[in-house]
Amino acid sequence: MLAGVLFGLILYLVQGKVSFSVVGDSLVFSAFSLWGCGRRFRYRAVWLSMVFTYLAVMINTVGSIQGISEIAGKED
Repeated sequence: MLAGVLFGLILYLVQGKVSFSVVGDSLVFSAFSLWGCGRRFRYRAVWLSMVFTYLAVMINTVGSIQGISEIAGKED
């Protein structure tokens, strides 16, 4: 599913149908200006946190599958 979303995003970016220009002006990110953080939106931080979250979910899934297979007595 993640691969499909990323492929679609890349495809639309190449076609020029996606614009992130309104993200910095949105109400959600304008709340950061109240704390003195400014309105600068850092895409690298978002992508990095997404990668770490995805890795944590993958590790958790593998552990859960191994634990269930151990309880069920099934190898594969």
